[in-house]
Amino acid sequence: MRRNIRINLAEDQPLLTNKKLEEIADELGYQDLSSFSKAFAESTGFSPGKYRKKYGIKTSR
Repeated sequence: MRRNIRINLAEDQPLLTNKKLEEIADELGYQDLSSFSKAFAESTGFSPGKYRKKYGIKTSR
């Protein structure tokens, strides 16, 4: 899957699910969370965690 398509799909994931970011990265075909986070930040201006915190649902710990 092309990177921009994966990131477009990923932008909804932190907002709409309580999935761990590692799980989202894996589902989208990233080798690790670091690769996913870098690509996500380049596209959105936020790390996935900060994006979720700013715009998404609250996760329970």
